[in-house]
Formats: sequence, structure tokens, C-alpha cells
Amino acid sequence: MEYKHNDGGEWFYKPFLPKHPRARNPKTYFGSVAIAIASEVSYIDAHEKMKFISENSKTRRVQYHKLKEYICSIGFDWHSTMRIGSGVEVHLRKEELPEGNLIIKVSGDLVAVIDGVINHYHDPRRYDGEGNVNRAVYGYWKKQE
Repeated sequence: MEYKHNDGGEWFYKPFLPKHPRARNPKTYFGSVAIAIASEVSYIDAHEKMKFISENSKTRRVQYHKLKEYICSIGFDWHSTMRIGSGVEVHLRKEELPEGNLIIKVSGDLVAVIDGVINHYHDPRRYDGEGNVNRAVYGYWKKQE
């Protein structure tokens, strides 16, 4: 799977985002970049929505549930690829994922994949000793057609 550096417009908005006086950089919120890239929503709108979800969720579980609702509300369908006790069945590889606009849930991050090309601000792939990508995919949202 090909990788393309893409920050979804974060570079433009970051200097204008509010920050704590002693902080070096403004706080960015989980999934904002992937949502902005795959859904074609502006980065600032995705950032503000994720900020609202983060600040109004008491636990990570509630935050993740609200995140799923939000992504489904902007035109995506959730497809789970992992079940309890099943082990890894889908990896971050082109041949194991469908075509189209995807927001992929991997450990600790959301990654945008558009027509088989990873669009992210860093390369999220992990390789085994033989050069194969072995990053597990927990599930993905696919853009409705």
C-alpha cells in the first residue's frame, strides 16, 4: 500500500488554534486529521467537533461511542474486522481492504485511506522481519456511495 504525506490542512489552522499560555503547540484531537481527509470536511470543523466530543465525554468508552456516531452521521458505515479471541484477520494492506474513502481504526489512531493510498501525517505501517506490513486493523468506516 502506498503512503502519501497529508495532514488534512492542520498546518494552516494550527497557528490560529487556541492554546494554553505555557504550551508549545495547540492541542490536537484524536482522529481530526483522518476525518478531515476522508470525509472532505474542513480540518477546523473536524477539530472543533472532536474537541466537543472529547470535552463532553467522561470516559474513553463514551468518547469512542460518540466518535462512531459522528463519523456515521457524516456518511460512513462501520465495518468491524476483529472479534474477541479471533486474532488479527485484516492488516493495513491494499489487498485486504476495500476501495473507496476509508477511515481505518488501528491501535491508538485513525488513518485515512483513499483508493488504496494511505493519507496521514506519518507512516502508520508496521513491518515484520520479512518486510511485510503487519499493522492490525480493528475496523473501518467506508464512505457510503
